[in-house]
Amino acid sequence: RIYFEDQTINYYSEELNELTEYTLISNDPVTNCVYYEDEVKIHVTSEFDNCNLIKLISLLNNKQGFSKWFPFISKSKNLKSFSKTKSIYFIESEIPIIQDRELYLFGFISNQILNKGKILFINRSVDNVDIFKNDYKENISLDNERLFSPSIVFEITIKSENCFVLTMFVDLFHKLKFNDIQLVEIIIKQISKKIFSAIYDQINLETSKNKKINDD
Repeated sequence: RIYFEDQTINYYSEELNELTEYTLISNDPVTNCVYYEDEVKIHVTSEFDNCNLIKLISLLNNKQGFSKWFPFISKSKNLKSFSKTKSIYFIESEIPIIQDRELYLFGFISNQILNKGKILFINRSVDNVDIFKNDYKENISLDNERLFSPSIVFEITIKSENCFVLTMFVDLFHKLKFNDIQLVEIIIKQISKKIFSAIYDQINLETSKNKKINDD
């Protein structure tokens, strides 16, 4: 699995380096995305100030809690844990007007705090990966369409104790057909905003509760 993890990290790094070479349909300080007929790449960056880093780490590492903050995910379930930070899990999406779809993923953490000041939460589809073939196949649903992603990454770059930059990168083979590229841009930007807003709300939820109690 170490080789598989290194390969996935290298793929993510290469994709970020090449992102500027893509024909972007959106390019602003928050969201970049490129859309192909069968693939979409999304890169979103936002700064979080006065937020609890430990809660964010816990949130991103809790695979079974994705449905609480990731739009249109109706179900997320851990299938096999290799350690506290490595597991195989699946997520099921319910996007309006689109057939339900599933992703089977291997998720792990790359701790680069000492040399780069970063923590990476990396996920990659396990379809057709021999080392995982006995770890998830019995849980596969035959009813839903399968999606494939070579890279879904949340990267935390620490600036100070309560300030950090959160980057999301999604590379997804979607099997959907869109003719209106502007519509794709609108959908992606809206979903990205919802994701980051939901993350912010989740990691500040307990703080807000405590503040309300103190105020009362």
